[in-house]
Amino acid sequence: MTTKNGSEKISSLVSRISVSLPADLLTELDRMVESRGYDSRSRAIGEMVNYQLAEHKRSLGNEVMAGTLTLLYNRATRGLQGRLADIQYHHVAEVISSLHVHLTEDQMLEVILVQGPAAKLQAITHEMLAQRGVITGRLQLLAAVKRQDKPVSEVCHAFEPLPQILKNVRYANGKPLEKKPVVSAIAAARQMLGESGRLVIRPSGTEPVIRVMAEGDDAALVLRAVDDIVEAVTKAAA
Repeated sequence: MTTKNGSEKISSLVSRISVSLPADLLTELDRMVESRGYDSRSRAIGEMVNYQLAEHKRSLGNEVMAGTLTLLYNRATRGLQGRLADIQYHHVAEVISSLHVHLTEDQMLEVILVQGPAAKLQAITHEMLAQRGVITGRLQLLAAVKRQDKPVSEVCHAFEPLPQILKNVRYANGKPLEKKPVVSAIAAARQMLGESGRLVIRPSGTEPVIRVMAEGDDAALVLRAVDDIVEAVTKAAA
């Protein structure tokens, strides 16, 4: 079947079109196809078209996109990791997960999986790149989330989160997390949650506050674990 514009439709999912290229450009394309192991020119051209379409949608700013934010920073910079973590907490709807890799004694590579409106993801990127100690970074949006007649929050809801509780404990000075009762409470909470739970305790990078977060299958157990640690930290900070 041939359409009015001359393209030959070969299935409901794929259409065949003709592309005219200068001879030297075609030669370079064939070299790339062979070098990268594509099974055809069409696969290579399709990948390039997808990339350019993603870039175009990213520039529009209102498309819901998915991709990665990669940061290289000096982990020895005081308070930097805490500030970056705080930014991610503030944008929990867009930040899906992150991976940290120690490259050298001082340099850390962090890859953050993000999803949301392109303009907002760019704003998050700019906020992180502006932090002192960040060496470089790049936001790469790979694909647009398929349009649906649903709000963005529902479209981006990719998983069912476990029960999670976050509590903050303010302290005046010192290092409460190094006190023996607090160390013991944290160890007991980890054992209580077991392999089905997760525990994160860290001081804020911007204020004298210790954040205690836990998640797991059992909401009551998660609450108990957090409360036990909060109580121990509060007493140690008194």
